[in-house]
Amino acid sequence: MPVQTPSRLNDLDRLHVGTFTGPAGLLRQRTEPSKPQRDLLAKLDIAVPKQIVELSVPS
Repeated sequence: MPVQTPSRLNDLDRLHVGTFTGPAGLLRQRTEPSKPQRDLLAKLDIAVPKQIVELSVPS
């Protein structure tokens, strides 16, 4: 199946990172990739990004 660049890139645009802060610290977490996103990443031989991007506690 050929890669359809514009529509496939739109799939990746829907992969987001949310930032959550509070008294316990900071959490940055990505959204769960959809099947089309996982398929495209696999086709491009790119690993799925880590779910937890950043985790820190106040010093």
